[in-house]
Amino acid sequence: MTNKAYLVLKHRLKLAIFNRLLRVLSKLFVFELYAYQHRFIRNQILKRTDGVLHIGGSFGQEAGEYDDYDLKVIWIEGLPEVFLDLEQNISKYPSQRAFNALLGANSGSTKFILTSNGFMSSSLYRLNPVVAAQYDYEELESIELNLVRLDELFPPDLLVGMSHWVIDVQGAELEVLKGAGALLQLCSTLEVECSNYEVYKLAPLLQSIEEFLNEAGFIKLLAVPSRFHGDVIFVRSRKALESDLLI
Repeated sequence: MTNKAYLVLKHRLKLAIFNRLLRVLSKLFVFELYAYQHRFIRNQILKRTDGVLHIGGSFGQEAGEYDDYDLKVIWIEGLPEVFLDLEQNISKYPSQRAFNALLGANSGSTKFILTSNGFMSSSLYRLNPVVAAQYDYEELESIELNLVRLDELFPPDLLVGMSHWVIDVQGAELEVLKGAGALLQLCSTLEVECSNYEVYKLAPLLQSIEEFLNEAGFIKLLAVPSRFHGDVIFVRSRKALESDLLI
């Protein structure tokens, strides 16, 4: 290889590395910007609401934050042994209570798949093996649980004042929304875990959730990054137009 050819190759290699680094940094910036905007809007919502319905309660990680905002909270957790920890963890907050129920679009018995990461990714849906390998966790076993619709679990008067809903149920968010029925009219703002790629096999993606919520009168406040898995905020269309939640 001549010296000139070597220099050209070296230059091209440096340029390729630079362009690759630029793409990585740009992607990180997009995610950081989304996270900042999401946190800001979420904080504004929590300041303005009186109560939260948190579906997919896990261990109650947000309990302290909700208490800081002096909010009434109803937690719903489907996995019985996780529910016991949730109930214990929120016991010091008098305005918070928990219910053990696995929500869906229809009532009846179903298989629920447990995962190795402390059950945090347990779901009605099978994990995408590529995603599971990426985060180094796996499916353990499946157990039989009973599904129930939200509108069969609670009468409307119990959810009055719970105007902000959080739905984080590992791929089954659309089923929960469908099972809410007319109760969804009590909700003004939603924080829904969504994916625009397959984290759980055959689970509805963000587009399907957004279409359903658009029909119900909600709009998505922030455009999400590409290959996104995380929380998305939806607000009733009229409320969004009348508020200053948008940055």
